[in-house]
Amino acid sequence: MILAENVMQRWVETHPDDHIVVWRPKGDDVGTRSRVMAHLGRRTKDFDEAGPMDFYLSLNPTVPPTVPRQIRTGVLVHDFRHEQEPERFSRQETLYRRLMWKKGIHRADVVFTNSEETARHVTARFGSGIAVNVLPIGADHMSHRGVVRLEPMHVLAICHRANKPASTALAVWRRAYELDAGVPPLCIVGVDDAQAAELERDLGPEERCRVTFSESLGENEFDRLFASSAAVLMLSSEEGFGLPVAEAAQLDIPVVAYELPALRETLGSAYPLAAQGDVESAAALLCDAVRGDAVLHHPPTHSWNDTVDHLRAALR
Repeated sequence: MILAENVMQRWVETHPDDHIVVWRPKGDDVGTRSRVMAHLGRRTKDFDEAGPMDFYLSLNPTVPPTVPRQIRTGVLVHDFRHEQEPERFSRQETLYRRLMWKKGIHRADVVFTNSEETARHVTARFGSGIAVNVLPIGADHMSHRGVVRLEPMHVLAICHRANKPASTALAVWRRAYELDAGVPPLCIVGVDDAQAAELERDLGPEERCRVTFSESLGENEFDRLFASSAAVLMLSSEEGFGLPVAEAAQLDIPVVAYELPALRETLGSAYPLAAQGDVESAAALLCDAVRGDAVLHHPPTHSWNDTVDHLRAALR
């Protein structure tokens, strides 16, 4: 999880005197960074072993019942995908989220959200009495790793969830290529082999040479692919935040996206976005982006240092 990894890394870098304890389930083979201790399980004795706590932070909306009531507690809500995309969740998963999230959100002293849009969803579902705090989400992890923008070679489509259908990205790229044969090849990231095979059946011979599919990529490979993008397609039907949009803004890469409140927060009021489902408009924006015709002004993005400082200030 990008957020958890970067929050922990920046926390130990910027506040080395803080003592951080990370709880994770038994058998979860996640590596630990310098000065971060991993305690297996979530039993009461783990809290006792950790010693006195100033606060407890959960990077999802659940709080284990073993967290002492007197400890100041914060939780983070990313989105409500179990309600927005119910087909992606089993009945048990949906019931678990509804029950445990409700308990965690009402238990927390501070409920962090990743955007004003998600904050509105929290308030609508749980009432105005919930202490909601919009967290500035960092986007400088690529630049922190030394990634710089490279020569544009392709259009990158982010399609790793059902709210970002690869078929939509393909339709927009195909229409843009019809309008302008100079539109670069398309790389679709986030589709499995079965999805790729289904999409490939509809491609013509020339398109097969210009469209590639990847299910997942390693960090270095993804960095290179992202940094060498002429434009990033984020054609979502729903977003809680939209991290790839902020990542693109960090590297000054054009974004082609449908209008959504969360993306509008990230990109600013003047950024050109297509109406939901408007393939023609999105294709025209893609042509403008790869030709360099559009004058795009990315608003300033946050660093993960900002995220950590905000968390510490709100929880202490």
